[in-house]
Amino acid sequence: MAAIGVGLCLSGPTSPGHWGYGIAAAVATALHLLLLLVLATKGKEVCPGKSIDPEGPVAHWGLVPTRLDSVTFYLTLLVYPDQEVLPKGKVNLSIVVGILEMVRTTLILVFLSCLARAAGDEDLSHQCTRSAGFASFGPGFMAAGMLIFAVVMTESRASGADWATILFATVVMGTYAILIGCVFPAFMTAREVDDACEEPFQALLPQL
Repeated sequence: MAAIGVGLCLSGPTSPGHWGYGIAAAVATALHLLLLLVLATKGKEVCPGKSIDPEGPVAHWGLVPTRLDSVTFYLTLLVYPDQEVLPKGKVNLSIVVGILEMVRTTLILVFLSCLARAAGDEDLSHQCTRSAGFASFGPGFMAAGMLIFAVVMTESRASGADWATILFATVVMGTYAILIGCVFPAFMTAREVDDACEEPFQALLPQL
């Protein structure tokens, strides 16, 4: 869907930066799609529900919706590569795919800011840039929070306890809710850009 959307946006009204950001967004989308297909085909990486159905369809298609959750583990993986506080299984390729997903979303939003500017809505263009900031910095802050949690669990030697495993699972579930909050402004902004392109220069009417 992202690839189709970028293709449609490339055919939209142009403004400074349209082709540069548009082509960059298309390349990032294609790379993300390619690695995501590799990830889903192998089905070896950690994903929600894999512990329940390790060889079933969840192990493959559960990787498709988002890999932003895996980005929250990269700092912990660097500091504590062998600790039990990390999810059991492979996360390396998922982290790469998650970073590409974040870059893709950021480039698409910057590209949408060019479309909003072409439609004559400067405020919406700045809103796209702010949404890009939320989408890019959100997982980074989550990674820092996950590292702090891992430090507390590891240094207190509680990472192997049953209650620590339950707490870690709860934290991971909360991570999805926060990540949705980081990405949701991007969805709303994209819809507003679509409305602006359908009726260009409508944002200027109150000023006339």
